[in-house]
Amino acid sequence: MVLKYSSKTPYTLLMVEGDTDEIFYKRIKEIFFKNAKCKIINLEGNWSINSKVLDKAVVHLNDHPNIEFIICINIDRDSRSGKAPITMELIKNELKCFSNIKINNIRLFEAVQDIESWFFHDIHGIYKFLRFPRNKRNTKKYRPVEKLNHKDLSKLFKQAGKEYRKGYASENLINNLNVEIIRNNSIVLNEFCEFIEETYF
Repeated sequence: MVLKYSSKTPYTLLMVEGDTDEIFYKRIKEIFFKNAKCKIINLEGNWSINSKVLDKAVVHLNDHPNIEFIICINIDRDSRSGKAPITMELIKNELKCFSNIKINNIRLFEAVQDIESWFFHDIHGIYKFLRFPRNKRNTKKYRPVEKLNHKDLSKLFKQAGKEYRKGYASENLINNLNVEIIRNNSIVLNEFCEFIEETYF
């Protein structure tokens, strides 16, 4: 792919929920849009998320008034409400006064339950990473992925005599997953990647 850069090419701020998400999206960026102008910002949890998103956005918009920005907020849905703990109407209203961002370029992409749910799209890769005996593998158990989360991943690790730890400790696992399979099976992740690709390529 050839980048379609110009002086008017926007700069993307990709805001993610935590350390595991940061590692995962760094891998996504490396594989699918390595050279895109995209900065990953770790929000370090979803508490006070409206304030954190606005604080990060305002700093960049104020510091670079001549650069057009895109903001992508990639976070998890709450397992109880089924919604992400963020108020997009508030975010857009607070940022509409800035001339270097368009309201339709403030996007929310929601993972189901948590980022680990998506990992199960490559259950074969997880089993291989854990060196799980082939005669003990049960891929059908981990469908549909929408009903799974990091607790299910921890249980699977435990069966292999290992411990799953969220955050930066998950980097080795993430680097061994087939993110193309994960993207192809995740509607939301694919929508995000296509949005970035359409912007820069």
